[in-house]
Amino acid sequence: DRNPANTEQLLGVFPRSDAQEVDAAVAAARAAFPAWRRESRIRRAEYLDAFVQLVKRDQEELAQLMSRESGKCLTEARADVVEGIHTAQYWFGRARTPSGEVLASEIPEKDIYVHRKAKGVVAAIAPWNFPFAIPLWLICPSVAEGNTVVFKPSEETPLIGQRIVEYFEKVGLPAGVLNLVHGYGEEAGWPLVVHPQVDVVLFTGSAAVGSKIKEACAQDYRKFCVCE
Repeated sequence: DRNPANTEQLLGVFPRSDAQEVDAAVAAARAAFPAWRRESRIRRAEYLDAFVQLVKRDQEELAQLMSRESGKCLTEARADVVEGIHTAQYWFGRARTPSGEVLASEIPEKDIYVHRKAKGVVAAIAPWNFPFAIPLWLICPSVAEGNTVVFKPSEETPLIGQRIVEYFEKVGLPAGVLNLVHGYGEEAGWPLVVHPQVDVVLFTGSAAVGSKIKEACAQDYRKFCVCE
C-alpha cells in the first residue's frame, strides 16, 4: 500500500486474502452470531459510542492518513471522517428507539406485529473513494441490529479499513462480530459474495460489479443483497 502522490512512500503491507481466508472469516462470524444476536440492542450500540470516542481522539490523524492513502484532498478526508462519526452516532441513538411496527387488521380479534430480527452473517464490501464513511454505513447498522460482519475494504485503501476494525477491537467488540479480509475483488470479494454461509451482501461500488453481485445473490432465495 503506497501513497499515490509519492509511490516511494510505503504506508503498509497487507495480506492478499483468498477463498480459504474468506472461509475462516465467515466461520468466525457464524460462530459469533448466536450470542451477539441475543445481546440487547442498547448494549450492542454502546460499542458504537465507544468507537466514536476513539475516532474523535484521532480525527485529524485519520484524515491525514486517508489523504495519503487514497489521494483525497485533506478537506474531503476530514469530511469523510466526520461523516463516519455521524453514522456511528446515529446508529447508537437508534438503539434506544422502538423497532418494529403494529399494523391495522381488518379482523378485530387479530393483531399484526412486524418484529425486526437479525439476519445472520453480513458481507460488507466497500470502495476506495470514501474509505471511512461508507464502511461504517454498512457495518454500523449491521452490528447494531445483531448481525455479524465480514468486511472487505478496497485493495486501494486497506490501511483505513484496518484502522476501523482495530478501533472496534480496542473497545472490546466480541471476537467474530467484525472480521476483516483484505485483497482483490476476484480473489476475496467474490468468494465472500457467493459463500453459502453469508446471509446478506452489502456492496458499494461500480454498477457493473453490482449487477453481477445481484445476479449471483438471486440464485439463492435466502440471501439478501443491497448494491449501490
